[in-house]
Amino acid sequence: MNQLFISLKDIRSYFYLLTFVVSSTPLAQASVHSSDPNPGSEVQFEDIRVPSYKIHRPQWGLEFTSSLQAFGGQALVVEQGTNPLYAFSLSAEYQPAFLQNFGVFGIGPTFTVYPAFGSTMTYGFLALLGTGAQIRYQARYFRDQPLVPVFAYSIESFSYQFNSGKTGTLISQGPSLGLWIFLNFLEFSSAAQIYMNHGVSRSYLTLEYRILAGQDANLNFSGGSYYFGLRLEL
Repeated sequence: MNQLFISLKDIRSYFYLLTFVVSSTPLAQASVHSSDPNPGSEVQFEDIRVPSYKIHRPQWGLEFTSSLQAFGGQALVVEQGTNPLYAFSLSAEYQPAFLQNFGVFGIGPTFTVYPAFGSTMTYGFLALLGTGAQIRYQARYFRDQPLVPVFAYSIESFSYQFNSGKTGTLISQGPSLGLWIFLNFLEFSSAAQIYMNHGVSRSYLTLEYRILAGQDANLNFSGGSYYFGLRLEL
């Protein structure tokens, strides 16, 4: 009798083990999914072996860039002489997470000042000022991609105030091309610390070539300039 009891117990254990193995096969899982009337309701679990900062899709970008020769080195007025115009630009972007399977799209405002150091052509630091918006696309297709090509188009309202008495506002616009270096790829441990402490999941060194063109009764400019800077995404 004891032998029979042990045999039944063993058979039951083998049955549970067999059920577990069969239900774990890809074919069995596929049949369960195919019978689900609402496949979109399946819960997708993240791979716990991948750090959170790599999986997270940041929805906000903040970028600071500068140029040593704005407007392609073109003098806006005669009084400028050979003194270059510098540029310091701050931009913020919203980049929807649900679109990031196809690269990263972003849109947001820009703010740029164009100081003329070493020249008396303007009244002050904010005499040449650009405010506007831009739309950008990042060709980022896989995790830890070291180099990210970017394409953007910007429109800004450029206001100016020169010592000669010329003042006004015009609309300038143009495209830009760039290449970003993904800093997380260079130092994973620092990237993890920045994410845990400040919520920054991606950071880049940026290099871009921007073309701006604008015209009114006083000014007429069109030129490309190199910008470099730092970008953080949260």
